Amino acid sequence: MAVLDRGVRPRPLTTRRPTLSSPELVAVSVVALAWVALVAMALQHAPDTSLTGAHASQAAGLPDMSGMTGNRSGTSPSVWSGVIAGLPYWLLMTVAMMGPVALVGVRHTALNSLQWRRGRAVAQFSTGYLAVWGAVGVAAIAAAEAKPLPRDVGLSVVLTGAAAWELSAAKRRVSRACHRPLPLPLYGWPAERGALVFGLRQGVACVGTCWGLMLTMVVVPGAHLLWMTALTCLIAMQRIARRPRRASTITASGLGAAAVATVVLAALQG
Repeated sequence: MAVLDRGVRPRPLTTRRPTLSSPELVAVSVVALAWVALVAMALQHAPDTSLTGAHASQAAGLPDMSGMTGNRSGTSPSVWSGVIAGLPYWLLMTVAMMGPVALVGVRHTALNSLQWRRGRAVAQFSTGYLAVWGAVGVAAIAAAEAKPLPRDVGLSVVLTGAAAWELSAAKRRVSRACHRPLPLPLYGWPAERGALVFGLRQGVACVGTCWGLMLTMVVVPGAHLLWMTALTCLIAMQRIARRPRRASTITASGLGAAAVATVVLAALQG
């Protein structure tokens, strides 16, 4: 039975494994396809993984894909051309990296919606969720394009900031919102709006929790698949951890170690 919007508490957000009969099966397939696309793109552009040169996509830490070119003049047209070029890849990364943890919200939306409109409700949730991350991507890529930093400096700064955030009390407060359910109306415009609003809320909560990990992908100089895989594992670990503080400590330690390694490697390379 779906939850009525008359003071009845919604089903809690759970982290059980999806099954073939789960309503989030389509979402699981989309996440898997996103990873397949990323692997295919990495193989296609393997010779360009050094990410050196004057391409705008490289300036934003993205693969050098066809058509993603620009200059480093810092002018407004160049910034926005970099954003337009890099945003599709950012959204693809978001689906791949944040999709596994967003499945909890997808499941909650589906199970608390009428069966005949579950597909539409999940689409509305996903639209709200990706809209939040898309806005973050626009801001992050535009900042990287407008005021580029040396690769090692930018990466070490982002990693250090992300590590500090993991240990902060503010992060612990924000992360609790990721597990907070929302009653979903069953009928009419309130039902349409409810799924979208829930997606927006979950997106904001996930941005508050994982912004540092995702921003790393904007400044990482290469080996994107390795970074994406490692960061996705950290994100998933924090989502399912029974001891969130320990998970945050482990994440902060890894990010701090990576920041130190970045500085050391940059110093050794001259």
